Amino acid sequence: IFRREMLIADGKLLKAVYTRAEVVPGTFFVEGTSCAPTAIYMRLPGDVAPTGHLLEAAKRSQLFSPEPGDGWFRLIGFTFRHAANAAREPSVRPGSQGSLIEENTVEWTNGFGMATSGGNNVFRGNRVNDNGQLGIGGSCSGCLVEYNQTNRNNWKHFNVSFEAGAMKFSHTSNTTLRYHEAGDNYGNGIWFDGFNTDNVIEQSIAYRNLQSNIFLEAHTEGTIVRNNVSFGATVYVASTFKVGGAGMIIYRSPNNTIVNNTF
Repeated sequence: IFRREMLIADGKLLKAVYTRAEVVPGTFFVEGTSCAPTAIYMRLPGDVAPTGHLLEAAKRSQLFSPEPGDGWFRLIGFTFRHAANAAREPSVRPGSQGSLIEENTVEWTNGFGMATSGGNNVFRGNRVNDNGQLGIGGSCSGCLVEYNQTNRNNWKHFNVSFEAGAMKFSHTSNTTLRYHEAGDNYGNGIWFDGFNTDNVIEQSIAYRNLQSNIFLEAHTEGTIVRNNVSFGATVYVASTFKVGGAGMIIYRSPNNTIVNNTF
């Protein structure tokens, strides 16, 4: 899961395998190390010949990443896809203060889709779906995150307890998450983990996520969770334990208010 190679045939990802003997139709294998590859072996779906098909290999790990302090900006209506990014490395990292990130699509990246970093930013109406590890997340202060989607993320099956699924926020404060949709992720849905304070989660829907739909963890305090809908969470089965299947988990996180939700 920590290899970053991506091969795309006619706009569709081929599945990576890790020995040449495993290459079957619809898969590829990269010979050599991740830092020094020597060859790519692939078979197209249906074992058809590659003639006449568009074949692409992802090269960039970051698709949009302004330097901190570059000033505010508006990023509206872009589509970002097929980033060869590693675990925990967002393909889109808009970190300046007071910016507007609206109606963008971030999809089919190898790792992490979009970072909600910086302060006093607005993330509105973005579709961050079908990414290899995580949809959106990061650290944000005084931000508004509304009308976004994070569906079907973590198709590479990164460790759910590590950092994978729809979203994960840490060290985030005074931020409002509302009108959000998080569904069918291989991992947690709406997840605040690690020293988050005074945030609001409201009027959102989280469904059929693995382990939990809403998760407040590790000193996430002063959170208001209200008027949300949660259903269909499934149990996470690892090699040594089973956990979750919960509409909501609160773990080591005191002084929160949970009101008017439907589980």
